[in-house]
Amino acid sequence: MRAVKMAALSELANRLRRTCAVAGALLVLVLAILSVSPELHHALHDSSGLTAGEGCAVDWFAQGVDLTVAAKACLPPVAAWHAPVPRQAAELRITPPRYLRLPERGPPIEV
Repeated sequence: MRAVKMAALSELANRLRRTCAVAGALLVLVLAILSVSPELHHALHDSSGLTAGEGCAVDWFAQGVDLTVAAKACLPPVAAWHAPVPRQAAELRITPPRYLRLPERGPPIEV
């Protein structure tokens, strides 16, 4: 029973995804046609009170306006974080090496 419900949901999700894809493709097609045909574009504006170039989606599509700029412009400013500066000693103190002469080899082998 549960498998049947899951299959029905999967089919519904598949149809919804395909419908959204077709609607998006048709929207791009209509915007492209309206952006290259001034007569159709003005016919679209005759029925509404908007004049051409007054925030029209067809003009935005034709000019290639990036709508993500507005979203980035509305972001709140990020608080600047500064790492604490470590305190430094007034004079440089170098520690002496552990050995007077550093060992280069192991001890000799006795035969």
